[in-house]
Amino acid sequence: MSIAMERNTVLLDRVSFTARPGTLTAVIGPSGSGKSTLSRAVAGIERPTIGTVSFEGRDVHTQNVLVGNRIGMVPQDDVVHGQLTVAQALEFAAELRMSADSTTIERRQVIASVLEELGLTALSNTRIDVLSGGQRKRVSVGVELLTSPSLLVLDEPTTGLDPALDRAVMAMLRRLADAGRVIVVVTHSLTFLDMCDQVLLLAPGGKTAYCGPPGELKSTMQAADWADVFDTVCADPDGAQRRFVASREPQPDIVVRHAPVPVAGQRESTHAPVWRQVSTIARRQVQLLSANRPYLLFLAVLPFIVGLLPLTVIGQAGLGQPPADGAPPFEAKHIVALTSFAAILMGTTLTVRDLVGERAIFQREQAAGLSATAYLLAKIAVFGAVAVLQSAILVAVVMAPVFGKPGPADAAALGGPLFELFVGVAATCVVAAVLGLAMSALARTGDQVIVLLAIALITQLVFAGGYIPVTDRPLFETIAWLMPGRWGFAATASTADLTNLVAGIADDSHWQHTTSAWMFDMAMLGALAFGFAAIALWRVRPRQRR
Repeated sequence: MSIAMERNTVLLDRVSFTARPGTLTAVIGPSGSGKSTLSRAVAGIERPTIGTVSFEGRDVHTQNVLVGNRIGMVPQDDVVHGQLTVAQALEFAAELRMSADSTTIERRQVIASVLEELGLTALSNTRIDVLSGGQRKRVSVGVELLTSPSLLVLDEPTTGLDPALDRAVMAMLRRLADAGRVIVVVTHSLTFLDMCDQVLLLAPGGKTAYCGPPGELKSTMQAADWADVFDTVCADPDGAQRRFVASREPQPDIVVRHAPVPVAGQRESTHAPVWRQVSTIARRQVQLLSANRPYLLFLAVLPFIVGLLPLTVIGQAGLGQPPADGAPPFEAKHIVALTSFAAILMGTTLTVRDLVGERAIFQREQAAGLSATAYLLAKIAVFGAVAVLQSAILVAVVMAPVFGKPGPADAAALGGPLFELFVGVAATCVVAAVLGLAMSALARTGDQVIVLLAIALITQLVFAGGYIPVTDRPLFETIAWLMPGRWGFAATASTADLTNLVAGIADDSHWQHTTSAWMFDMAMLGALAFGFAAIALWRVRPRQRR
């Protein structure tokens, strides 16, 4: 099997080995030798340019639908949410991964079996973020065991663990192999290779330097210790490959042979329907929010804090008719601008770190059958509900009877002025939340998210039209069409009848106190929400690998 990337960079060069039931295979080698690439190829994630990976007689890439659920993959990063308990993580994973017609009782039986096999029963009600590194890795393995895979691939599961935890993880893998599974583990740790049945040594450039029993590796390589082994393959990777090929019979491409064994309580795998995936992800998101109490407190306090911004505006007229004694003429405009900006701020900060923060978890769940559409819809539903609640608090603070500002005199479209004001603010906050998801999907790291958030908030403030006019300025007006701040401000301005309320303000047709103007503003918010969701979906959907 060979894997190449663009510009003819070879990642794996004619790697070939066979793994049989009940065996534990370790893949070792210096950095840059293609170990992680090999693990992803065996799991069906990376597709070979030349050659095949076959499992139970089927090509794992061309027949992934048939064998995908029989292969488990544990990446380097932990693929479980730290805020959940062990039992909760497995329950949500079972709903997503087990067959669509499995019952609650069947799923719980499988979870109990997995917990017992991995020695996690006593920790089932413990939050994952307080577990040791080895225990967290066992939880990640447990997620994969829910579908009873015949092949389990692990990419450096002992990285960052102390020697005792390293040994515990390798001992666990040995037990899993002895139960009849095929285990392939990529590892930098060389201390406990004697627990393995075979070792595959890769040289730089993804070339096979050795494949056989661990006890014969040093003698075959004519090395006294592991440093000599690695020095040898790094100094002459082509020579190491030639000597290996000459020393053995021609081998087939990677083959994993295993006769499927039916598991009680499980049926032939069919992924859960989209509606059930949406329900599962939404309930998990609610659980994650409620379990993170400091963040939940922040979300509850934020609308009270940002609600104070419009209250700093000088004047007592609010969004009602200004008094005849010459009170500040721009009070209403400033209230509308700050309220709209507060909604944008709440929405974007609510979601901007979410997708990038759990990218590793989502990518593994996606490989196991999670629909990107279901994932995104669940996120929008939960965060949208939170945004609506925050908006209700925001409007209540700004328009509070005792210390707040007077509300609009009448509505443009919905009959009740305060209700219409709330709908406009809530719609703005929800669209901003979807914008936050799009930015989170575009960002590669958490640091990039901060930069994108700052840019987004500045542009919303500039192009909203409240402080810097955008009408009759072709470039500004064109850019403003893509800004939710522009249409959130316009909807609130329409409700407040800002054009007639503030003398000398720009004559913007989208601020008119009419049903058609308000509905158009809301329709633009809806269109932008759809567009931002499409961007996020485009980014989270799997890329076709060659």
